[in-house]
Amino acid sequence: MDAQAPTIEFPIELDYRENNGIHVWLTWLPSANRVTVRVVDMKSGTSFELPADRDPLDVFHHPFAYAAQIPAVADAELEAVAL
Repeated sequence: MDAQAPTIEFPIELDYRENNGIHVWLTWLPSANRVTVRVVDMKSGTSFELPADRDPLDVFHHPFAYAAQIPAVADAELEAVAL
């Protein structure tokens, strides 16, 4: 019997930017062919991840506009701001 160790796949970073404590990553997971944008605000401690399959660069450059269109992400952002 061949015991095969599970493989761990990490997303490939396609782009990254940081401004005023807000970090934004554009990543791709090859096995799922999935592109995402992850945002981390170091000042507020909030973070979120968005699917970016349709227009990845637009989501990368305007993640807060796209986050506002997803109710769960928008609600989490509002809660973080209220704290």
